[in-house]
Amino acid sequence: MHIHTDNPLKTWVPSLIFLELTKSCEYTCRHCRASAQTEPLPDELDLKQVKEELDSISELGSGKPLVIFTGGNPLRRKDFFQIVEYARLKGIIFSVSPPGSELITDQMIKNLKSSGCRSISISLDGADPKFHQWLRNKEGSFDLALDSAQKVIDNGMNIQINTTVMKGNIFELPGIAALLLKKRIATWELFFLINTGRGKELEPVNSKEALAISLWVLWLTRFGLNIRMVELPQYRILQSKFRGMGSLDTYILNMEHDSSQDESIILFKQLVNEFKRNMGGILPNEIINHNQTSDHGMFFGILFIGYNGEVYPSGFLPVSIGNITDKSLREIIEGSAMLARLRKRSEMKGICGKCTEPVYCVGSRARAYALTGDPFEEDSTCFISNIKENPKGGMM
Repeated sequence: MHIHTDNPLKTWVPSLIFLELTKSCEYTCRHCRASAQTEPLPDELDLKQVKEELDSISELGSGKPLVIFTGGNPLRRKDFFQIVEYARLKGIIFSVSPPGSELITDQMIKNLKSSGCRSISISLDGADPKFHQWLRNKEGSFDLALDSAQKVIDNGMNIQINTTVMKGNIFELPGIAALLLKKRIATWELFFLINTGRGKELEPVNSKEALAISLWVLWLTRFGLNIRMVELPQYRILQSKFRGMGSLDTYILNMEHDSSQDESIILFKQLVNEFKRNMGGILPNEIINHNQTSDHGMFFGILFIGYNGEVYPSGFLPVSIGNITDKSLREIIEGSAMLARLRKRSEMKGICGKCTEPVYCVGSRARAYALTGDPFEEDSTCFISNIKENPKGGMM
């Protein structure tokens, strides 16, 4: 009898690997996944061990992941540039994700640029100081974030703005989008809050709000913003349903004439109007059909490696699949039954297990785990069943 032993993870290389260099951070943010501390923890990996991590990443295979050096604040490591230089020597493509920080100086950026750093991402969670500083728990942090971002721009480095999305800052999003367009910042990453770490006390968006934000984001991409959605994989399905802005506009128009006036459409229109207000009533020039419909076919998933070498399917899913000080990353990936199961729709429960959408999506496993303790439960923020068919027939 032939036993089928093919392991689909044997050649799998994630698109992104987050490498948490430290828990040390000058911030104590209310939503922090890492529950970051002011000082490094005693089991933080030393330089030799971090270099071994990078060796392990470089030996994964032909596909080259983008490594994101994160934390805490990775810039607080005294050996940060030795780590960066080693990554360059190993041919690793990398970016850096610090908070807005006084450590982000012109010289720091020049050094990163000469080391081959792909981009620097800075977090901005409000359109003005009030919400951002409340969330970040730090006076002056809004101006510090903007100053840090401006320094990156002025030194000719690629910049990405990261925003955590939750119920408390839905109406901050149009102001942030307008700010980015005015500063000519093209890349924006929206992280949909997962109740983990210190973020357990905050309220995430619900499925109706997630749909409204997703429709608005898809509408917004016509102005040239490259927007990535994290922990909301259903957005890829939405992208696939509207190929070209004409179909999206028709859908919105038909829904506006729907007698039920779905609350998602009402919120969508409020976000559009708030964005127009923030742009002074004048919309930017459109970039035709810029809705990134191909993105869902180009992304191969992520891994997260913690400050102490523990490997996780995501930074928001705290279920360890091994430690990189014990085994190589390739061995951990191939030997992980958890990782294999998390990639299969047939393993999912509830609406995620029953889903028949052709676009690959298994929901947010981190959200399922945070809410139920079971990473295979359904994703309660899924909005796909809320997308109504157009009254005139069909989606497009």
